[in-house]
Formats: sequence, structure tokens, C-alpha cells
Amino acid sequence: MTRILVVDDSLSIRKALEKILSQTAVVHVANSAEDALAQLHAGLEPPDLIVSDVLMPGMSGFELAHELRLLPATLRTPVLLMSGIIDDDVHHQAQEVHARGVIRKPFTAEELMPVIHAALSGAPGVSAESAPVQAPPAVPEEPELLSGPGPVHADPAPEPVPAAPVSPAPRTAATQPAASAPPPVTPAPAPVAPAPSAHQALLDTLTQKPGVLGALVLTRHGEVQAHSGDLAVAPADLAMYARFFASTAGTLGNRMERGALSGLQLEYAGGTLLLLPLDDADLLVTLLKDVNSSQMVRFALRRHLTTA
Repeated sequence: MTRILVVDDSLSIRKALEKILSQTAVVHVANSAEDALAQLHAGLEPPDLIVSDVLMPGMSGFELAHELRLLPATLRTPVLLMSGIIDDDVHHQAQEVHARGVIRKPFTAEELMPVIHAALSGAPGVSAESAPVQAPPAVPEEPELLSGPGPVHADPAPEPVPAAPVSPAPRTAATQPAASAPPPVTPAPAPVAPAPSAHQALLDTLTQKPGVLGALVLTRHGEVQAHSGDLAVAPADLAMYARFFASTAGTLGNRMERGALSGLQLEYAGGTLLLLPLDDADLLVTLLKDVNSSQMVRFALRRHLTTA
């Protein structure tokens, strides 16, 4: 019988999904991404499908999907994500971790089951006897994330045309063969230095100030544009977590109708992490010695944006 693992921090969601899915599958539940991974490491039989919430305390559904692809037992297990808000950023993150699709919450059983069936249709371990039925025409056979352009084939290379034979010029006894002129020497182009990031000057300025340990700029898709100073962890790792925190805080602000995120400050015993939007696409992340340096960073950022 088909096995499905449901991962959600909400007890009501877990119970609702268990009730819906248990009619056609064996359902296991986990209250967090960490709990799901712990069950798998403890010997839980690999499921045929994993359905996970996106926003949960601790690891997100995106991070869970990424970790599952690192485990041999779940390398090819399809993952469906659930989210109350689905936008381009959510789609992009889901594609990055190879999720099969994203389900918008709340949903009904009639909306959920065709998507579950579509995800299971390509899942390993699903036998012909337990293969899911086809989804009705109104529901796409695969979630939106899997649609994409078909393979692109290169045009065949033209067949080579044989060159016409060239007859050597006749020589006379008094004629010496002409010496071939040396080929012209074309000077090599001078190396072009890569253009610095538009934000590198800001980062270099910030990390020169007392109290600022390191700084980083990332795009809305989590790509590191520039970094400077000591970030304590790899820039890509810091960007991944900063993006998660900013996305979560922004989603909460939208739910509370408080407008766009203007900043996020995380205070630890050993320092402060300050996240500030640079514009609609980029995010500034600074690692500070203490909370007292945050106002100085905000002032420097306002000055930079005013003079830019």
C-alpha cells in the first residue's frame, strides 16, 4: 500500500490530512522537519510521497526537501509543499529544491487528491495495483512546478565540403621558390578586470566601521552578490538562512496587513544579525558585535541609498 509522510507543525492540519489520505494510503506524521528526518534516520520505511508545510519552526519545508535529496533512501521521493501564500519566490525556491509542486492552503479533499495522485504517478515503489487514478481534466496532471520547455536539440552540423585540389605552380631552372612571408602577429587583448558589485563599496564601508564584523548582499532568490568581512559562516549558508527569515517575516507582515518588511533584527548572546532591504530585489545582512551598532548601519544605508 502507498506510504505518505505528512510534515506540519499544526496538529489540526496533520489530523485533517491523515483522515483524507488514510483512505488510500498508510499515513505517517511528523510535527517538524527535524522530526521527519529523525524518524527516517531511526528506520522509518521510506515513504512513496512526502507532503510538507513550507513555514514551520526550525527547518522550513524547502530545507527539508533539500535534506531529503541528500539521503539515499529519499533521493527520488517526490515532495509536495503546502503554503498559504504562493508567489514567484515560493515557486522559485520550490524548483531549487526539486519539489514536485506547491499546494495552496487551505484546500479541500477534492482539490488535494488529484495533486496527490499526480505526484504519486511518478513515485518509485508504487505498484500497478496501487497506482493512483488519473486526475480529472480540470486539474493539471502535474503541479505547475514541473511544467517547463522541452529538450532543445542542436541543429545537425553541415557535412564538410572537400576542398578542391591545388596544383603546385611549375618551376623553372632559374626560378627559386619564393620565401613565405611570416603571418602577422596580433597582439593579445589586455585582460579586463571584472566589474565590482554595485554594492561592494557599501559593504567595504560598513565593515570598516567599529562594531560591524561582516556584511553581505543577496538577491531575492538567495544569490550572494557581494560580501565583506567576517561572516562566521560561509556566505551561501548565511544567505540561505537570511532569506528564510526575511521571507517568513514578510509573509507574517502581509498576514497582519502591516505592509512591507523594513528590517529584521536577531539578537544573540554573541552578537546581532541585522537584515535590511536594499530595494525590491536585494537584502543587506550585517553581523554586528552588539545591538548598539544597528542604528549606525541603518544610518549608513540611508545615506548610501540617498547618494547612490
